[in-house]
Amino acid sequence: MKADCAAHSVVIGLVLVLTITLQGCVPWDVRGEKKPAPWHEDAWDVEAHRSSRAKAEARARAEAKARAEAKAEAEAESQAEAELTAKAKVDEQRMQQKTEEQLHKLDESMRLGTDLDAVSKVAEGIIHARHDKTLEAATSTMMMGLMALLQMGKLIEYVPNVVISGFMNGIAVMVWVPQVQGLYGWGKDKMEGHWAINTVLALLTTALIFTIPKLTGRFCPAYKSFFPGTLIAIVFVSAFVVVCGGLGIQTVKTAPIGMNEVGALFTDNFPTEWSGALIVKALPFAFQLAMLGYLDTLLTSRIVDTKVVDMYPEEQRWRPTYKNLELMGQAVGNTFCALFGGIPGAQATIRSVLILNEGAMTRMAGVFAGLLTIFEMAVLQGLIAMIPQCVLTGVLFKVGYDCFDWTPFLTYINTKIMRKQHPGATDPSKASDPVVTHAAFALMMATCIANSFVSLHVVVLSAVMIYFALNRFVISIPDLPAYNEYEEEEAGKQVSLPR
Repeated sequence: MKADCAAHSVVIGLVLVLTITLQGCVPWDVRGEKKPAPWHEDAWDVEAHRSSRAKAEARARAEAKARAEAKAEAEAESQAEAELTAKAKVDEQRMQQKTEEQLHKLDESMRLGTDLDAVSKVAEGIIHARHDKTLEAATSTMMMGLMALLQMGKLIEYVPNVVISGFMNGIAVMVWVPQVQGLYGWGKDKMEGHWAINTVLALLTTALIFTIPKLTGRFCPAYKSFFPGTLIAIVFVSAFVVVCGGLGIQTVKTAPIGMNEVGALFTDNFPTEWSGALIVKALPFAFQLAMLGYLDTLLTSRIVDTKVVDMYPEEQRWRPTYKNLELMGQAVGNTFCALFGGIPGAQATIRSVLILNEGAMTRMAGVFAGLLTIFEMAVLQGLIAMIPQCVLTGVLFKVGYDCFDWTPFLTYINTKIMRKQHPGATDPSKASDPVVTHAAFALMMATCIANSFVSLHVVVLSAVMIYFALNRFVISIPDLPAYNEYEEEEAGKQVSLPR
């Protein structure tokens, strides 16, 4: 019995040993899946398959992740593009608004002709691309030439004298205000140096410009034309400042230019594309520039013609301006200017009045003024840089005084405000002074004020329409007639009245 139990124990032990030995060779794993035995010929293929499947799964996950990242990137790009489009629309609106502001500044700069740096910055602000700017300028000159061919110069004669008087006064105010702002820093960068020193030197310059012509006319009238008051005042005050060590005040800033740069102006600015789309784009700005040039040139010519009549006896006067010929000359000159990247110019009221007051009597004065400007740019930059800025301010005070139409203004003050008799009633030399009514003076002041804030062509056209509308439907506005003519007209009306 014990032997049988021992035998059974031995058998059970052998079975257990055999089971443990053969456990690694069972073709099923713990998950119930069949697995090859270590000595099976397909064992290594199954392991390779598992590895390949794991790699495929990893590759699929990587591709899915890449697709997700690509989709997110595409959405980000689409959103960025939409933001750029919206920003471009906003920038375009801002640029259009800025362009209108720059055109108004260009209008002022063309009329004043005093701040060349400001003119160049304004021109660059209107059109970014050089060729677009040149195309605009060239198109505007073509329009001016067309105006000359169509004999449109005579239309300027329809501008009433009250509008021209207000226009001149507006220019004077536009000259004075920036100079005062520069002296004291009111709404504008203040000049370097103490304001008191700048003010004294500016007023000294203005006083010398008034005084020197009177002194030379009294003591050496034969040489008066060789000693222009403006030039002598600039040289004298500038020399005084240099002798005093500069006085810590601001001088004129210069920018020398070489011949190589002059050649580059032509090659860089000549328009190479004249497509219909570009021309259509340039037309609105070109039309505004052409209107500015038309009105500024012909209004200035009327002012000059009037001053010539006032300054010289009949035998010394020269012929009035040929309006259409003036427009054609302006168009030809601006065409060549545009090819060098310049902006369209016009007759400058300030420079015209200034050179006329200095004794200029022929067109050669303008030619030599241009040649002298080139000579100054090439040779005299060092001397120009010694001129204090406040000295030019003093010069512009005098220029503004010359531009202001004082006779109608003072006549209105004396006759309507102070209730005095018209000077023409007692002094035959004042018989040509105008008669200024309340309505005429109001329109003059309105034109003067508007000229400081609104573009020239808008001011002039609006004032002309208002004048004729008031004359036609509301009240008769005498157009600044001379006192003797006005009295004769009033006497004729009294005679023609029925008794």
